[in-house]
Amino acid sequence: MLKDKLKTLIKAVGGSQVKISKYAGIAAPNIGKITNGSRTPARKSSTSHKLGQGIYCFAEENGTVDVLCETIGCNPLIGEKKIRKSLLNWLYEDVVELDERTESFTGKLNDLISTVGISIPELSDMTGYDHSLLAAYRNGSKIPTRRSKFLERACGYLHSRARENNNLDAIAELTGIPENILSDEGAAIMIRDWLLGIKENTGNKVAANIIKQMTVSPVAAVKLPEFRDVAAPAILLDDERDYVGISGLQRAVIRFLGNAAQRPGSELILYSDQSMEWMQARFTPKWQSIMRECLKNGVRMKIIHNIDRDPSEMIFALQSWLPIYMTGLIEPYYRTDTSGSRFCHTIFLSDDSCIEGFCSVGAERDCVYRYITDSTYISHIRRSYNKLLTGIKPLMIFGSGNFTPPKQYTVYDCGDVLLYISYKEAVVLKKSVPQYSFTIKHPFLINAFTSYAHNFGSEL
Repeated sequence: MLKDKLKTLIKAVGGSQVKISKYAGIAAPNIGKITNGSRTPARKSSTSHKLGQGIYCFAEENGTVDVLCETIGCNPLIGEKKIRKSLLNWLYEDVVELDERTESFTGKLNDLISTVGISIPELSDMTGYDHSLLAAYRNGSKIPTRRSKFLERACGYLHSRARENNNLDAIAELTGIPENILSDEGAAIMIRDWLLGIKENTGNKVAANIIKQMTVSPVAAVKLPEFRDVAAPAILLDDERDYVGISGLQRAVIRFLGNAAQRPGSELILYSDQSMEWMQARFTPKWQSIMRECLKNGVRMKIIHNIDRDPSEMIFALQSWLPIYMTGLIEPYYRTDTSGSRFCHTIFLSDDSCIEGFCSVGAERDCVYRYITDSTYISHIRRSYNKLLTGIKPLMIFGSGNFTPPKQYTVYDCGDVLLYISYKEAVVLKKSVPQYSFTIKHPFLINAFTSYAHNFGSEL
């Protein structure tokens, strides 16, 4: 059986569920569900694909590929791609597979019931349906339709139970539906659609938006206001120290970036994990105008991005920053730890000035952002920022011209772009002239482009 073979294979290569999870991009408890038999992902699912990659890559980095090949009965000289295929064939040779849609539904339903923390008899009693029907839905012998009365009642009860137990944060993490939306009574419908896989995957949206940004014609670019109209002298020469709320932060940013734009060749270092509300709506073209002036004058920027965001914010952030990455003057990074949910920070730093803000999450409209020009305090802030740099990784690496992969990738033709996918990175290559590429390093984005390639690309 799959569970026994997976345990045998992990032990053979010298790994553990936790170690393999880091290479596969799958949470260790989810691997545990496979090894204890409570979940059986489909042979062609993204879960099995990532699991095969994770086991192989762990074995490769720990010198146990020969042991892996001996266990599954293949020649180690056939190469990574064929070894991974043989690995999955060996794991699944005696598995009766569900189709991918059914496997997805049963996995989500079981995870949802477990997360809410109720018994099967209780759910059966509260929905008024026989235990045998619920068992059929849980083991995949049946799946309900969108109009199913059982599904409507089950999702309604599971949602209300999670609200009563203050457990919506766990449901939000499981489903990807923001917790503030789940607090609404109508969110049971969204949970139903999540179970059935009706809504488009957020990762696919992110990947599609990046590809669109890469391939859009410059003629279609939005006309931005002139720099001199945004960065008026009255703002640039301001001597205020404290700026309050969103409008205050916007004015401070205009002053900060506007003055930096007039110092060609300078370097800025930026970090913020607060809501991106201040960058949106009418301020977006103003911000883009000042950034354009900075880059035109050779101002370099090192940015630590916060990827732990609401999906809509993440898409907005990538859409806003991607055209700027193409200048080659931006070094984008991300931290491997999470930013937390209690407090948020903003630090914009140049050689002679700094914007610093600190407040509770949700209190950004009342936050006081300090504009600092004192050299001693700026040195202190720089030392603090340098501490942040110790835990960063590249988010994206821009490359001009054609892309020649230095190692084996799975390549997909996705129309305007080619996608080169490996477990460590995804490379998006624009096919038309001028050619350029983005090498993407963040696990969420790698998974997003892997999913996009499987759903919308043709493997070459």
